[in-house]
Amino acid sequence: MMVPAPKSGMNAAQFCKYLQRVIDKLGPDAFAHNGRVILYSGPSETVKAILGPSTIPNWKRSEEQATREGAVRIDDTNIGKLLNAIGLKNYFRGAYGLDQILRKQAADIVWGYASRAFMKAGFRHVT
Repeated sequence: MMVPAPKSGMNAAQFCKYLQRVIDKLGPDAFAHNGRVILYSGPSETVKAILGPSTIPNWKRSEEQATREGAVRIDDTNIGKLLNAIGLKNYFRGAYGLDQILRKQAADIVWGYASRAFMKAGFRHVT
């Protein structure tokens, strides 16, 4: 199913509305999984500063765990792939200019929205 590309220049709230329309259009295919999912978050910037640059990012840990356990992460779903392909921090340049903090916050808002929708997909096993 073809998903319409997001128009340029949307802010985080507008993008979340676009994302909900895509989720509605895709239905169960938006977050298709095999009944086993891996959930992850962070770490926060504060924790990363304490642990230092050699810290393995949680998305990488979750990728390894998903492979090992035959599970699906949000990144592996159609919505996750869409958000990663768009490159939200760069996308939000149209709405927030060069302010990298605002662009990261906007990306976090959108990923948070997608994550809450992912949690409604229903699972048998969560790690």
